[in-house]
Amino acid sequence: MWRRSLLDVRVKRSADVGSDHHLVTALIKIKLKKAKARPKTQARFEIQRLNRPSPDETIAIPEATEDLDIDTDPPTKDEIMDAIKTLKNEKSQGCDNLDAELFKADPGIAASILQTLLTAVWDGEKVPDDWFKGVNGKELRQTDNFIHLGGIIKPEGDTKEDIHSRLGRARGVIREMNNIWRSAKYSTSTKLKLYQSCVISTLLYGSECWRITEADLTNLRSFHTICLRRILRIFWPEKVTNEDLLSRCIKEDMGTIITKCRWRWIGHVLRKKP
Repeated sequence: MWRRSLLDVRVKRSADVGSDHHLVTALIKIKLKKAKARPKTQARFEIQRLNRPSPDETIAIPEATEDLDIDTDPPTKDEIMDAIKTLKNEKSQGCDNLDAELFKADPGIAASILQTLLTAVWDGEKVPDDWFKGVNGKELRQTDNFIHLGGIIKPEGDTKEDIHSRLGRARGVIREMNNIWRSAKYSTSTKLKLYQSCVISTLLYGSECWRITEADLTNLRSFHTICLRRILRIFWPEKVTNEDLLSRCIKEDMGTIITKCRWRWIGHVLRKKP
């Protein structure tokens, strides 16, 4: 077949450059096969059949003569957990605005919560009306504020009450460690380290999300300087400015401390994997 198709071959020699490769041109006759006509296939969906009216006579379907071995019980917790584990990550949320990663974070707890809902849907053959009113069928109580992860959350986003609560907790830590501040066994450096690790950490917990006003910042600065004066045992009538006090303790202003905490938190958020 190839010899019959090859009509003419010519070699075009070029300049001698120490190579035995030459350009070859050929005239080839190609016979194309006739393309077969594709059979017309039936349309995938026939709209006319879908829109046709329902039959006038009802079809009598006889009852089954034997029962099939099919499990019709509500889904078990293990089955719900297996279904949760098969969910794909980084997919769009549904009408409930819940991500697949939320369920897969702890499949056991998620399965326990969903089992109550799925059992009610399975038995009643519809979603319970009270499910839309709260979580797990329990209606949520309306409140002006609530505590979440140690912080006071309010609907309007005000953090003044949370700051006052943090100040009260920090004052309690200062009072509990009063014997250490008065003791001469510990050096000033040790006392300042204890103040940083115990008092400041309690005071500024969650401060990255605070909406601080000038009055709140003044209260925080006042508490900070009063605690440092107590540690250094600076009392009236001895007068020391706040700048000298911070320089003597090698500490920063409260506004600077909060700003660094926020930038550190922003860095963690930006470095987090999407």
